[in-house]
Amino acid sequence: EPTQEEAMVATRKRARPAGSCSLDESTLASLNTSRAPLELTGGHAQPARMVQYFREAKLTDVTIIVDGKSYAAHRNVLAAASDYLDKLFAGPKWADQEQPVKLSQVPGAHTFANILEYIYTGSCMTNESDLISMLEAAHYLQIEPLLRSLQELVARRVDASNCLEAWKVADTYTLEKLSATAMQMALRSFEQVSTSAGFSGMPLPFVRQLVSDDKLIAQEEQRVFEAVVRWVGAQEHTTHEEQAELLRLVRYPLLPHDYVLSTVQREPLLLRHPTGLGLLLESYQQRVYSLPDSRLHRRRLGQMPRGVQRPVPADLLCGWECHFEVPYSQRTQPSDLTSLPERATHVFIGARSPDGLIALGATARREAVLRRTVGNETHEENGAWWYFASNEDGEDTSFGFSRAARVDLSNADVLGSGWMENPKDEDGHYRLSWRERAGRDGREVAERWPRDGR
Repeated sequence: EPTQEEAMVATRKRARPAGSCSLDESTLASLNTSRAPLELTGGHAQPARMVQYFREAKLTDVTIIVDGKSYAAHRNVLAAASDYLDKLFAGPKWADQEQPVKLSQVPGAHTFANILEYIYTGSCMTNESDLISMLEAAHYLQIEPLLRSLQELVARRVDASNCLEAWKVADTYTLEKLSATAMQMALRSFEQVSTSAGFSGMPLPFVRQLVSDDKLIAQEEQRVFEAVVRWVGAQEHTTHEEQAELLRLVRYPLLPHDYVLSTVQREPLLLRHPTGLGLLLESYQQRVYSLPDSRLHRRRLGQMPRGVQRPVPADLLCGWECHFEVPYSQRTQPSDLTSLPERATHVFIGARSPDGLIALGATARREAVLRRTVGNETHEENGAWWYFASNEDGEDTSFGFSRAARVDLSNADVLGSGWMENPKDEDGHYRLSWRERAGRDGREVAERWPRDGR
């Protein structure tokens, strides 16, 4: 009979970038893509009479000049909305004076007109092409609700073509949500963004953050090595220390032996660097002699093994976040799977053997793991065949994966596929299944361990 197993669901974490950079016109242009109308909300609306006073320039007590155009407004309303103007008007220079206030850092009169509308009514209309100029002005004037609203709009528009530029914007204005979104997109689209023109202009801390991350998706470590070489070659000046800092992040033990001989050892950057080939030797020593820094031979997310793993490599889950792990005696509910956080791009499902090692497991994209199936239906994802089955009444019956495409879910799911064309799987060694059964807690598993295993 099935003994105690431990269900495991692991998800990848996300990280926050570090570094600093400045913006230029090309950066802003890459994010200003269309003139589609957008509504910015979340502000604090003034009473209707105060809004009317603003529109009629009635009882105003301050004139703001932006890009040569004057705007009449009320100091108390502006100070309540903008931390910058609050400090400005509270200062001795403006306490008893009626002279106009020039805001030279606000990018354009049209932008400031929209901001005034937001301050008085709590919302305003703008164009997608004006988002960054609005963001720049909101940051300068320190209008927090508007800054949050703009950050969310820009974050929803981040893709592989503009994520590096969005990252620069986020760093410049200290926008944590946008920064995390842009970095995640850069990690997921690394092979595309690392060959773009914008990659060469990224500051060293940004490149270091990407190349060092386990969550970087690259099918082959060759792409990472080539990206580092391209970035260094595009810089007008980098020190040997900065070059070594990046070169050490390449996981040389994951490179094919032929590639190391034909390309890496002949790369001019390594040959010119005082310790270039020494870095390569150092990485191999760490693997051969099991030195403390095992990062250099950990696989990245995009290099996860395909198919059902038995046993599971010890370094497979380095850097993953555990979502759900319980002994077999505790019943596993479908909600334990469907509650996977949306930030999880990939999911590992597995079971531990009595010695505590993960003896069997497979990895797939989150949406593939949660895809519902009916009856004996399966679908392929990353070399394994997955199912999240329900019966004709819509009741959940089985969840799991198999090395074989055809499975029989009409029984207790304790052995293999049940099909004669899959003889290699009839012992269940490459199948893991949890099955709902009336009157019994827990899930039944395709594997069999000695009693008291986990």
